[in-house]
Amino acid sequence: MNCEVALEAAFAALVASSISQGWSEEETATTLLALATEHLAQLKATPV
Repeated sequence: MNCEVALEAAFAALVASSISQGWSEEETATTLLALATEHLAQLKATPV
């Protein structure tokens, strides 16, 4: 199993939770992308 497959159910649950709280699908996707992009930038900026 790869990481994408392993996270798929949790991701779907997070999206569903966001939408059930009133956020649109587009707002949810845009926010998740922004959070993931920022997280990746922080990982790249942190020396190993």
